[in-house]
Amino acid sequence: MLKAAGFRLLESEDRTASVLRNAGGRLRAIQTHRAELEHALGTERIERDQRYLDAVISLAESGALSRMMYLAELATPRGAAA
Repeated sequence: MLKAAGFRLLESEDRTASVLRNAGGRLRAIQTHRAELEHALGTERIERDQRYLDAVISLAESGALSRMMYLAELATPRGAAA
């Protein structure tokens, strides 16, 4: 897809581990500060956020969710002759 859009791939990296770290950290923070968060944001919001993070962790651990990072540049810089 990148090539079809005129880009050249320079680098790609699987960043799924960062999804797990981020979701796990957010989940631990919710659990640690649950009372204060429920007071500030409401119980429904906290429960929804916790269900979302549980799902993200489950999907990433099972391989159904991944995050990829792509670094690309225009194959032909704008204004340059092809």
